[in-house]
Amino acid sequence: MSKILDKLSGFSQHEGPTFSDGRRDFTNVVAEIIKYCQLDAPEDSPEVLIEKVYAQLGIKLVEVDFTQLGEADDVLGYTIAKAETMLSEGEQHSVVAAVRQTDPYVRKRFTAAHELYHAIFDMYEKLKADGLAASFVRRSGKPADPDQRRNEGDADEFAAQMLMPTERLKRVYEDMILKSICALASKFGVSPVNMKERLDNLNLTDYLNDVLMGFNETHHTPACHCLVEQA
Repeated sequence: MSKILDKLSGFSQHEGPTFSDGRRDFTNVVAEIIKYCQLDAPEDSPEVLIEKVYAQLGIKLVEVDFTQLGEADDVLGYTIAKAETMLSEGEQHSVVAAVRQTDPYVRKRFTAAHELYHAIFDMYEKLKADGLAASFVRRSGKPADPDQRRNEGDADEFAAQMLMPTERLKRVYEDMILKSICALASKFGVSPVNMKERLDNLNLTDYLNDVLMGFNETHHTPACHCLVEQA
């Protein structure tokens, strides 16, 4: 693993800055990742290329048909350490993240960003500590266990901040005359629901709320909706 992962994982899993409502503030972590991965984007294309983040950090990202692996229908993604069975011959990745192959493009991106949190803050620390295999599974709905629910909530918050970085989003938002949520979502490669929640959390609320105007996650999807290679 690269030195950048040592630096990022030093940001303790359940410590660090928080917002007044208790959400984790990953601003500094996201800025470090964007800087390291050279993800500065032009104003007309602010989408954070999450697949490039994985490549630069040395973490493998794949798309998987979970039903073929006997997984339940509610599995959206997972991260696993020591995943030799998912690696091609000669590959050295010790952490692999998978997203559900059949999901819309924007959901794959959010799941990939969510799993990146587990790869950095859960998997990498565990590998350094004891070298043991471990896995985290993302399912639809909230976990029953309070600690797991908190960890999954932190992963979702990280994903939102990673795909919609604060300063980048504010800059694009302020430059728009008609501040359409769906238009912003399309620019950043996220769902309108995720975009609305992120804007509300940033107190950017003078937008056109067109979320409910017949939008679904298959809209604004590139012709090639594959995020990465399929496994």
